Amino acid sequence: MWNSKFILVLLGLLISVSANPLIDSNNVQGYRLPNNTVPISYDLQIDTHIHANSFGFEGNVKIYVKIVEPTNSITLHYRQIEILKIDILLANGIPVILNSIFNLIASRDFVVISLPRVYQAGTELLLDISYQGALRSDAAGFYRASYVEGNVTRWYAATQFQIDYARHAMPCFDEPGMRAIVRLSVRHGRAYSAIANTDVAEYIQDGSYVITKFADTPAIPTYLLAFIVSDFGYVNATNSRVPQKLYGTPASVQQGYLNFAASKVGSILNIYERALGVNYPLSKMDHAALTQMSWLKVYAMEHFGLITYYERELQLDPAYPEFYRRPLEDRMISLISGQFSYQWFGNTVSPKWWTYVWLSEGFSTFFEAFLPYLLSPEENSMDMFFEDFTPSAFNADQREPWPLNQYVESPNELRMKFSQIVSKKAACIIRMYKEVITDDVFFIGLNKYLTDNLMKPVTPNELHAALQSVYDAAFTAPLNVAKSMGTWEDQPGYPVVHVSVDGNEITFKQRRYPLNTEAMIYSIPITLATKTKPNFSSKATKVWLDSETESVLQVQIDFTPGDWMVVNLDQVGYYKVDYDLVLWRAIINQLYADHNVINRINRAVLFQEFDLARSELKRVYGVDSLGMINYLGKEKDSTIWNRAQSTLSDINFKLFGTAAYNEFYGLLRNITKPHILEIGYEGRDGEDSNTIALRGYTVQWNCLAVDGDCVARDLSALLVHRMGLADANFDFCNALKVTDRTTYAEILHDIITDRNVAYRNNYLFNMGCSLVPDNLDRLLEAALDGDNGLMSFERWSFVDTMSTQSNIGLGKSLDFLDRNYVKFYNLTGEFRLSLIAERVKDDAMVTKFKNLIDKLSTTNVIDTDNKDVYLKAVEENQEWLKANYYDILDFLGLEVPATTTTTEAPPTTPGSGNSMVLSLSLVFVCTVINFLKN
Repeated sequence: MWNSKFILVLLGLLISVSANPLIDSNNVQGYRLPNNTVPISYDLQIDTHIHANSFGFEGNVKIYVKIVEPTNSITLHYRQIEILKIDILLANGIPVILNSIFNLIASRDFVVISLPRVYQAGTELLLDISYQGALRSDAAGFYRASYVEGNVTRWYAATQFQIDYARHAMPCFDEPGMRAIVRLSVRHGRAYSAIANTDVAEYIQDGSYVITKFADTPAIPTYLLAFIVSDFGYVNATNSRVPQKLYGTPASVQQGYLNFAASKVGSILNIYERALGVNYPLSKMDHAALTQMSWLKVYAMEHFGLITYYERELQLDPAYPEFYRRPLEDRMISLISGQFSYQWFGNTVSPKWWTYVWLSEGFSTFFEAFLPYLLSPEENSMDMFFEDFTPSAFNADQREPWPLNQYVESPNELRMKFSQIVSKKAACIIRMYKEVITDDVFFIGLNKYLTDNLMKPVTPNELHAALQSVYDAAFTAPLNVAKSMGTWEDQPGYPVVHVSVDGNEITFKQRRYPLNTEAMIYSIPITLATKTKPNFSSKATKVWLDSETESVLQVQIDFTPGDWMVVNLDQVGYYKVDYDLVLWRAIINQLYADHNVINRINRAVLFQEFDLARSELKRVYGVDSLGMINYLGKEKDSTIWNRAQSTLSDINFKLFGTAAYNEFYGLLRNITKPHILEIGYEGRDGEDSNTIALRGYTVQWNCLAVDGDCVARDLSALLVHRMGLADANFDFCNALKVTDRTTYAEILHDIITDRNVAYRNNYLFNMGCSLVPDNLDRLLEAALDGDNGLMSFERWSFVDTMSTQSNIGLGKSLDFLDRNYVKFYNLTGEFRLSLIAERVKDDAMVTKFKNLIDKLSTTNVIDTDNKDVYLKAVEENQEWLKANYYDILDFLGLEVPATTTTTEAPPTTPGSGNSMVLSLSLVFVCTVINFLKN
């Protein structure tokens, strides 16, 4: 027997051919492997010398290959490694060709190995490949990284193989659908240790080196293989069914930076196993905090059995105060939860091709919110959907018009695939169908999906089949899961659902968004609550909108004429809602009467949808904007204040420059001051994040509205600062609004004469905030003084700030330019009027502005194009005022011309003057200053 083998080896040597690799980029089309061969297993040996600060490595991989279609070649991936030798053997070790010919197609990362003849399907071969390479420096492939302790740089080696970087560490079948067992050995310096996906099976001493052999992996795609060679330390996790270690630099371990994560990973793993009914399949789980991560996986990478994290994402200083530490803890729990998800949705089952990567990325993002909710329901972690996931997905769907199942192939396409679409949009779709089929049925379906496809590549078809099976067993109402989900997976964009009341019917009509794109029909589950039945906890689908339009009788959805209706409860559906004007005004009336009847998430979402109705659909009017914000004096949720910012900013901009602006200030004070009286202008230790954020929003608008207490607070701080008794911890614009003439003149003199004066730019760009006419006149004089050394942009900054901060400043800046346009143009060399054009609205001011434009055009200071732009801005303002102004006057309690009529509008809160409060506050400031002087 030995003799016959020896003879076969000699024959193999006789027919072997030694040749230099050939470069040919013209004979292969596309970036996919031929798929006529598949890997069975890899025996991988890596030698690294990172302990000696040497960045080269050597490798040998034995790939057991199965022929699935007749072929005379085998194509693998490689990148940035030098292949030294390839031997081809039969699976039993008998040589076929030693030192085989191979061609390198560098443009596609292909190494094509020639076979001596055509091999038929079912044949198994062994490829024995020796190669060498260098550790990369960009955190991709097999790479080097370092940390510094005690002024000494310590190097280590790590891997990041997703998307297509395993080919840098070894020639391989580097596609996600190609799963194979990996037997890994790493040879490294004795002072270092190696960790990988699986437990260590054996240590072999080899002089000053150690060979660490690992247990076989399950059949995995190459991008999930991972190993690290380092001198890291570790801590053990607690309360975990399987052993878990958390690795990091020795200092991070000694200082307890990994302790919080170590206290949580066990619970997270246990909850996953209970929720899914499928145990984590490996015998250990490691986590490693690395100092360098790939651009693609900037936070973490989900290798089977060894999750790597950028170190700041896994480390937490136990000395941090609680108010600072708590949000970091929540973020860490969310991130770890998402990474654990991949162990099932991505590793236990994995996408067959990157087309379907949303099956892993989407579930990971979904569980970033849902798993922490299971861990601590009171923490409201599912708020991440309406606070982040859904709006981010909406934005991505407008920028990136491709579906979840978009096919990709080239390296650039693969990298673009990893976007908010496959993560956050996919998470939203997953969550939507969880609500459609209910939590219990959904998780039974996930269990079936996992158990039916253990260690297999999958497409969405397998998920559809599992969910369909359990749905049919639980419900009698028909639902074609594949068809319904397919409308979201195979089509880009998202729908806007228009809801209208017409007689006894409610009509739902869908359009794809963006609205100017190709029409598409989605399968939309409509959930809703009404005034008659304000149940926001039930997410049962009331109407399936599977066509462009669907009408239902009011009685079918517990709706009574005059009721309000809120559609898409908790925004669990991936769509926006476009209410008709009647419904909007009913909603606004309910918010003012008792906003708590509508749940907090939908109140926040309503502001987003109101923005759409206001800005694009032109469904509502300015008076409705006032109605939406009018109840905010009772709204204590900072998230909703955040969503209201766009409406507040828009109506503030629209009313700037009109006679109604002062009364609008009064409304702003009315909706902000109740909160400030409760929580104060200044923060206190131990406050929760909601209070901190609420203060930020309410103080911003309260100060804009020139509340006396706010102005006095910042003015006092400015005066105390100028006396050298405190730092400049105040809002410069707010402080300068009512600064006295003497102080204002001193500041103006300082910033003109001394370019190095402290806080010069803070003063310079806020001098125009003053509401004192004499101060503004003085500022304009300085702008026109050609001898004071001011630069052109500084002179214009005076005018720009004045024209955007107050009606009085707008009027003065326009008068100034009208009188001095020739001199000012010669002095600055430019003339820009966009900021003024957007704000002139009063009839007299519009007339003056148009006259100025004519003079500037006649003297060629501005060209025809700019003139047209300016006049168009003015005309748009005039059109808006024509449609909205009288209703706004009525809402604010101002006199409306007798010849006009107003439409029914939301309930009003009249504005209030503030001069007495401001005066009293300033008296207090003066008293304080006099006391300090004495």
